Amino acid sequence: MDPTPHLLSELPFFRDFNRESLRLLSASAMHVRLEPGVEIFREGEPADRFYVLRSGRIAIETRGPDGQPMVVQVLGAGELVGWSWLLPPHRWQFSARTLEPVDAICFAGSRLRQACDAEQTLGYQMVRGMAESLVQRLAAARTKLAEQIATGKPPPVSSAP
Repeated sequence: MDPTPHLLSELPFFRDFNRESLRLLSASAMHVRLEPGVEIFREGEPADRFYVLRSGRIAIETRGPDGQPMVVQVLGAGELVGWSWLLPPHRWQFSARTLEPVDAICFAGSRLRQACDAEQTLGYQMVRGMAESLVQRLAAARTKLAEQIATGKPPPVSSAP
């Protein structure tokens, strides 16, 4: 089942997108289901897609000073996973792994970049939505870091959900 513009409009990230933008997005979209423990993408590798979660949870991870994975954030239903596809050098800044079964819409990054370049309204809506997502993530990371400093607790390792 490929996502329709109507299905996309029900996802919070796309709620304010116009009908034509949703049509263009649906041409680059595919419905995916992933099992727990699947590495969706790896830090440093080419970034060529992004996901919007319908259900399930995904851990965003990076390597700690000891080389072991550390959970930066856990994302759930309605959230966007992956923004590195949009801006050069198109390499993942983090890794992502499923923590439980995931139902998501996956978007082809290179095809969508072309659509954003050709249709300025879509490009603006994508950049605005990605920026809003990044601002929320930075605020969550700042809060988490402040909590860790206050409690003296080290960051959790990836085995903790």
